[in-house]
Amino acid sequence: MKLGEKKLLGKSISILGRYSQIILDKKLDPLGVNERQMVLLIHLYDREGIHLEELARFYKINRATVTRAVKRLADEGYIIKVVDTNDAKAYKLFITEKGLRIRPQLMEVFDDWINLLTEGFSQEEVNTALDLIRRMAIHASTYEGDKIF
Repeated sequence: MKLGEKKLLGKSISILGRYSQIILDKKLDPLGVNERQMVLLIHLYDREGIHLEELARFYKINRATVTRAVKRLADEGYIIKVVDTNDAKAYKLFITEKGLRIRPQLMEVFDDWINLLTEGFSQEEVNTALDLIRRMAIHASTYEGDKIF
């Protein structure tokens, strides 16, 4: 790969991440959550009872950042933290009724974002993009000794 292509790839990934945060934050504002909290909630919808530390590890976010996001979600009534009976220092996270009620709106915002990103793509192009991005994520996680898929 040529240097110009490498720069373009790096720049494109960076821009995509930044716009993802900016646009999703705007769309999520009426729900009282931000992009990072949305990601955590969507993860919890599928893995309720997960430890806070496990979320931090999975998303490669420092524990303090996840703790702040979880605290805000708990303060807003979207989740509850329950002390793990096997480890008094660890918390398990559960979705509340209020958190379940906003699931359709969260998923709509998420779906709209993905549809915007893939607008004009054929199904084959979507599948190719998914495969390439997944493989990039695997390469990045392997570098850090993690296994994400």
